[in-house]
Amino acid sequence: MSNAESENAVTRFEFDPDGDVLLLVGTGEKSYELLASSKVLGLASPVFRAMFTGHFQEAHDLKKKRTDNQPLRKEFPDDDSDGMLLLCSLLHLAQLEPFDQPISCTVFHNLASLGEKYDCLRSLRYIVEPLLDRAIASNINQCILLVRASYVLGASSAFERFSKELITSVSGNLCAIPAMKQLSAPIIGKLHHCNTISARKHTKMAANSFCSPCYAAPRSRQSTNFEEHVRLFDQLL
Repeated sequence: MSNAESENAVTRFEFDPDGDVLLLVGTGEKSYELLASSKVLGLASPVFRAMFTGHFQEAHDLKKKRTDNQPLRKEFPDDDSDGMLLLCSLLHLAQLEPFDQPISCTVFHNLASLGEKYDCLRSLRYIVEPLLDRAIASNINQCILLVRASYVLGASSAFERFSKELITSVSGNLCAIPAMKQLSAPIIGKLHHCNTISARKHTKMAANSFCSPCYAAPRSRQSTNFEEHVRLFDQLL
């Protein structure tokens, strides 16, 4: 993948040098031109496939552009620019130089939304899972974003990790955190299920522990913390 800065401050990324579609995303400093392959996008997403090969106007325009050897320009004004950049990077199996490492929680969250919108979650799942396993949440709100992203994208190990971080790091009522509204009922239910199991495991480990009392005490408090938040999750369901 190559990129270059144009005169009008729009950054251009080429995922396919022979790409036949130019996706225009974002506004201002976050405006990107993404030169991509309609074939790659269509294989990953039935929405893109219908857009570029079906009866939509874009499909007819694309056929005309191919005769002129020019890419079809298509605007996506409602889509997050960094999310679309990551989406195209992953689907084209491109390098991820434009992104900070690890990738931000917000970008993962927006990627999950785009995966739902363009029905390409199945194509993204195994590509994005190693990236989510390396993601880091530095506060509660970021942790909630990663809980949602890992659930939607099907990254089970990341979901388990971030759900545990969320449960153990909050001392008050989770219901009072505004960002929790971003989690749908199925995600809340999954959190409830995962952390009920975790609470039971911690309780059993504490009961069977042969460690010294000074070491066993924190484990007992952790178990209590898990159980308390499991109870609080019931209020969200």
